[in-house]
Amino acid sequence: MITMMKKSRLSIVFSGLSIIFFTLLLFSCANAIDNAARETKPDHHTESGFRNPHIESKKRGLFKYMRMRFFGDEEFADYESNAHKIPWKKTALDMIENPPDVLQVTWIGHATALIQYRGVNILTDPMFSERASPSNFLATERHNQPSVKLEDLPPIDYALISHSHYDHLDKKTVQQIGSKTQWLVPLGLQEWF
Repeated sequence: MITMMKKSRLSIVFSGLSIIFFTLLLFSCANAIDNAARETKPDHHTESGFRNPHIESKKRGLFKYMRMRFFGDEEFADYESNAHKIPWKKTALDMIENPPDVLQVTWIGHATALIQYRGVNILTDPMFSERASPSNFLATERHNQPSVKLEDLPPIDYALISHSHYDHLDKKTVQQIGSKTQWLVPLGLQEWF
């Protein structure tokens, strides 16, 4: 009887150890698969977002910027006093309304351009607001107005966003263009839209 109880306990202990062993084995396989998947990610994907793998990443912050801007030797561009040097010409609306059969690109301002080809209208980084900021008083005003008003553009088939800085992704302009346009955006901006 004692021998039977010992065998029974041994069987239970052995079964328990077997379950623990196989559970650990499964978790280690899952981790190996997860690690393999992580290793196949492109170089620019990181745990904290995306990065340019071709340049050295620098730690930035408000205090470093203030020190560099006001106490450093680096000259900063004076956009306001140089704005007049950028040629500005009102866009010929008849050319936009009746584009030729060949590729036509109209520069609207900064990174905003209208690309027209075979009846398709593509707008890049649309920014038509007065300030590149989430507020109306914190950011610098535009130094040059867009060469054409948003309401004067033809229906936009595609809007291409390169990145999420305020001078490339303007919430007010996105809302004005609306959801009839197909938005082409980088990874990580789906939630924003």
